[in-house]
Amino acid sequence: MTDTERMFVLGRGTFVDDLAPPGTLHLKVVRSPYARARLVRVRGGITHAELPANLSSVGEGSTGGRVLVPHPILASQSVNYVGQPVAAVLGTTAAHAEDLLPSVEVEYEPLKPVANAEAAIAAVRDDAARFVPDQLKEVDDILAQMKDNLAKQKYPAVLTAARELNRIIASVNETVATERANAAAVAAQLTERWNSLSTEIPEMVESVTARVASLAKSRKYPEGVDAASFENIKATADTMAQSWQQALGAFANNNMQEAVDMAQAAKDRGTEVMMALGMSPSG
Repeated sequence: MTDTERMFVLGRGTFVDDLAPPGTLHLKVVRSPYARARLVRVRGGITHAELPANLSSVGEGSTGGRVLVPHPILASQSVNYVGQPVAAVLGTTAAHAEDLLPSVEVEYEPLKPVANAEAAIAAVRDDAARFVPDQLKEVDDILAQMKDNLAKQKYPAVLTAARELNRIIASVNETVATERANAAAVAAQLTERWNSLSTEIPEMVESVTARVASLAKSRKYPEGVDAASFENIKATADTMAQSWQQALGAFANNNMQEAVDMAQAAKDRGTEVMMALGMSPSG
């Protein structure tokens, strides 16, 4: 074991943090608590304005000059991940620098990340495709462009698109919520109407069918009905029965609008037959 190794084993080694030459300053960094946000204002500390993202070229083989760094050392317009450096402070000791961090005031405008935007639109995508297909396509186009700009590190363009995207998604959500409420109200009305028709029509169908079958067998038609007109009445009764069966099928398939429409058609045909044959509504 060397003397240097022995010093570290015994806890007597010197680390960089132990070095404190005269005039040493300690730096602490203010970091973003947001995954995506616009920087509205930064007050205090060292900011992007004092430390722009232009650094001198250094290292072996360097030819000097200045190089544009694609990722700012300190955020300038926006932050794009939790922990991104926003500002810095200098203190005479590490503790002093730590104490200075609260003196930096940062005002953020939180923005939803692309992932959150995708999740937001996914929650209403089916209804949006039904009620506002054009706006849904606009959202998808903006999302695709944002992803492309993120990949190319065009953050200002992403910020601009994010604000427009949030506005459109809010509009989509509002429209979908309204249409859902309207659809729920219509569904309640249809259900109420179905409950009434489904109670009334089976008895009508039974009565009309029995009456038509009896007249077809006896050929003793009511006053004002002859054989030719009776055939028309019989065809209408058949249409009534078919419409009612179609209504039942639509109801079984959860197509309430079609079920009510076909049930009403059955009732209309049944009423027509009953009036032609002189039957009372009660049969």
